[in-house]
Amino acid sequence: MKVFQKGISLPVIAISTVLFAGSSYGDLVAMHDEELSKATGEGLGFALQDFILDSDGAELKVTGIKDSNGSEIDIDWTSFYIMGEGSQKGSIATTTDIGSYLNPWIFRSVRGSRGLDLNDADYDERYSSIGNDVALLEIATDYYENPVQQSAVFGEFSRYQGCVYGESGCQDLGIDGSGDSAAERAIQSEIDSLLGTRSEIQTRYGASTSVNFIQNDINTVYDQEIQPREGVVDQEQADVNASVEIARDFYEVMNQAILNDNGTPSTSFLVIPESCSKWFGAYVCDYNEEEDYAETVDDVNAEKEQLRTAKDDLNLALNDGSYSSTGESYLTMVKDINEFKSICGYGDQLSDCEGGQITRKQGIRDDIETIAFSLSNGQARRNGMDIGLTFEFDLNLAGGGTRSDFLDIDMRGVFIDGTSFKLWSRPSTDPASPGSELLGELRLNLFAKELDIRACDDTICNTEALREANTLNMDNFILSLNLGYGDVQPVKFSATSEGHFQLKLENPDWTNEFANPDGLSAQAFYEDYYENAPKSYLHIGDVRVGNTSLGSSTISGARAQYLSVTTRDL
Repeated sequence: MKVFQKGISLPVIAISTVLFAGSSYGDLVAMHDEELSKATGEGLGFALQDFILDSDGAELKVTGIKDSNGSEIDIDWTSFYIMGEGSQKGSIATTTDIGSYLNPWIFRSVRGSRGLDLNDADYDERYSSIGNDVALLEIATDYYENPVQQSAVFGEFSRYQGCVYGESGCQDLGIDGSGDSAAERAIQSEIDSLLGTRSEIQTRYGASTSVNFIQNDINTVYDQEIQPREGVVDQEQADVNASVEIARDFYEVMNQAILNDNGTPSTSFLVIPESCSKWFGAYVCDYNEEEDYAETVDDVNAEKEQLRTAKDDLNLALNDGSYSSTGESYLTMVKDINEFKSICGYGDQLSDCEGGQITRKQGIRDDIETIAFSLSNGQARRNGMDIGLTFEFDLNLAGGGTRSDFLDIDMRGVFIDGTSFKLWSRPSTDPASPGSELLGELRLNLFAKELDIRACDDTICNTEALREANTLNMDNFILSLNLGYGDVQPVKFSATSEGHFQLKLENPDWTNEFANPDGLSAQAFYEDYYENAPKSYLHIGDVRVGNTSLGSSTISGARAQYLSVTTRDL
């Protein structure tokens, strides 16, 4: 499903800037009366055109950081640049745009949309998780409806393309409109696998079977067959634990009475002493304490055997399809229902599939198809930014003296559009902290074609080969970090009594009146949360150290249930 932004006319400050160390130039661009008349007061738009920031020749220092002994750590910020893509790590002055008149960075106050009718003129899907009884403050970077320019979406295209599009060997777009680009083939393969799983589940139970029917069958089998056996296993485990404790007591008594010449026990715990033999069901050992201990070891082994029997019986029941009306085992039904909800959402019938992974991936596929078709027909993606920072550290050593460290970070082709930070206030839900609390929601999108991190300075790594060998390189770096989901699961900002800043994300609470103003049942509330709360993902197309590739890495579908961050004095 595509999400379109409501058209809003903002007053935009467009500034053309080129910044160098020691000097700056800026021109305010005049706006015509017609342009000003279209501003409706939603906030302030901000854009920088032909922008360059270069600290070359400037002296920058970071102060106030101390080591564990209280000594100041000297940090020289020797280089900092923001330029246009193609600057070759800041060596070529290349201008860039930060936002534009049509797609500015914005700073505004807007009312939430939760509780409004979808047809209401004030309804905006972007704020549908925040109640319409509060106004929120939003700071957001540029936003694009076109999937080619929308970096979070284009990042998914690059992820499935498997490389940085436009570079050598990464231009497979298929035939115009054929749906056969490398990215489309890759995501369609994932969708086909999910559809195959759905088909298998439907075949087992019948497409017209209701999810509740299978769930009720699961509950019946559990109550009648599984739970009683689990009780038996729990009791047998308790008997084993008790017999082990008794054996341990007799083991300690035996060791106090009988020790080897070197003062060590005569045998390991739960092992029959070597001097013991069994005659007519009774142990005969060198010492009476050994005989008593040997009997307790037999008791432990007997209890363990009964536990194994109980577990085997439980395992057979879990895999026995004769107990259910569907003819499938308890484990199969549980697996199928959980998998169906994951891939198809929370529909009533097995024929329903209007949510879950299939719907989400089909939406991504539609965007990928749009991107591939647009690129193959000549549409170009805008250039990103090149950003670089270099630090030099003088660290005090415990034995005296100092050590110089170096850190260089270079990012090429950086995009952060679609990033936003929303803030609003609600009455505190913590009785210990009455009053109001500051709530928020963070959406951070970062897409970089290449990210290089080097910790070897030019005096040591004095050739290009040495610098390359000591550089951690990441291609196709895509981060979409989502923290908070409106009033349902807001990020809470506060300060501790010691003056430390605290950020907390708590589990959603369906009993909270602001999180659940419609009074949904617990099941309906959490189904909505798991279906609609945004997820985070991280993808790195290729991780290399020097010429050694470590492959790609992907974390997809991550959602924070609980997070607590508190600052500390160093």
